[in-house]
Amino acid sequence: MNQMTSMLVTAPEPVRAKYRSLKEKSLVTALASCRPGGDDPIAAAVLTALRTLAKRHRFLTYQADELESQLDVLVTAANPALRAAFGVGPGTAAQLLITAGGNPERLGSEASFAALCGAAPVQASSGKTNKHRLSRGGVTPRQQAIAALLVEGHTDAVIADRLGMNIRTARVHIAKLAATLGSESRAQLGYLIGQSGILDRDQRRGRAQTPEQEEEPER
Repeated sequence: MNQMTSMLVTAPEPVRAKYRSLKEKSLVTALASCRPGGDDPIAAAVLTALRTLAKRHRFLTYQADELESQLDVLVTAANPALRAAFGVGPGTAAQLLITAGGNPERLGSEASFAALCGAAPVQASSGKTNKHRLSRGGVTPRQQAIAALLVEGHTDAVIADRLGMNIRTARVHIAKLAATLGSESRAQLGYLIGQSGILDRDQRRGRAQTPEQEEEPER
């Protein structure tokens, strides 16, 4: 559509005068059915290009509508209640189902959903500067190691000693892990760690990086 609009801006005056008042749908219909010709070869060439673009627009729109109809059938079958919610179209419903995957319990709160999408704010403060950044990488290897020790029931002091860090750094990582998973308590954090698949991912890749392999946050 943008190509057609841009081409009309620089088209010969007779072409501009004929089509500039038309809106999107009417413009596409008129251009797709136009018959280039006449004594002006430039106007004929421009109209030929515009007609080609209009036909392409109609074809792609038809394809998009067909695919959306098929998608609507699939997402309605997968989760009828989600599709029936106000303001949730086929595309939005499909994206939510893909994001949730096979573990919809991971979307227990807005915080956990933001973390799953890589849009959760995490502390990035230093000194007197108080700021946040988006958590694009999710749970880090060091946090995976901490998560494994948390599930085993170890205290902050034991976790810090096992991973070779001071207790303040360990607590910073635990707080980030809780924020990422949307946990509001220590007990809930252990449950969410088990449900999130963090430890399964850690086992597939081998043990998490050692403290020397990962940069330590500012103290």
